[in-house]
Amino acid sequence: PQPLKTAARNIRYNLTFLQKKFRKAWKKQIWPHLEPIFGVPKGAEKQKRQDAAEARKRRQAASGSPGTRRRSTEFRDEEEEA
Repeated sequence: PQPLKTAARNIRYNLTFLQKKFRKAWKKQIWPHLEPIFGVPKGAEKQKRQDAAEARKRRQAASGSPGTRRRSTEFRDEEEEA
């Protein structure tokens, strides 16, 4: 029924509008006050990069390959000169 479809569309629009307003308020007004308490500790980015590098080395050592795969040259369609 059309009235229900319209009502559902209106509800969705209103909730999306409220969600956008809340996100903006959270980012600009609420989170700056809570970040010192719940925020990411200093040095976390450096640790994250270090962990990623270690994992990359471990995977490379386990696979034994240089990383990117080389294409096989055996099956290229090259014309043979005779």
